[in-house]
Order: sequence, then C-alpha cells, then structure tokens
Amino acid sequence: ERDHIAKENIRHAKAVVINKRRYNANTPHEFIGYSYEFNINSTPYTGVYHDTSARVGDTVNILYDINDPTLNKPVHDGD
Repeated sequence: ERDHIAKENIRHAKAVVINKRRYNANTPHEFIGYSYEFNINSTPYTGVYHDTSARVGDTVNILYDINDPTLNKPVHDGD
C-alpha cells in the first residue's frame, strides 16, 4: 500500500499544493483534490492531497518514509 510507512521510518515535512488536479480513476470527471510537492535532499517528490477546498500554494503537513520518500501521505489527526 502506497501510504504504509513503518513507524521507525516516519519523518515529517511540509509540502506545497501544486497546480495538478487529481481525478477519480473510476469516474474521471470526479475531482478529488490536488497533488502536493516536497523536497528531500534537493529531490522533489509528490503525493495526493484529497481536499477539494485546497488552493495552489497551500502548505500541507506530510509524513514520509526516510528510506523511500515516494511513500508519503498527508498528516491527519491521530497520525
């Protein structure tokens, strides 16, 4: 699963919502949110922010895997 991160590998970062709209794969006209981007050691990574009220440029708190930053997700209450 893309957002499964082993507890010992979790790191926090801030990401920025970028102008890449995301749509439901099963219903392509259904807008589900935006992508976000963050950098680790000058390498850009992206993820999906399922918040349709987000605006380009908003900051998102995320969790990522220190060994594989492609494994990342927005922070939700309880994370």
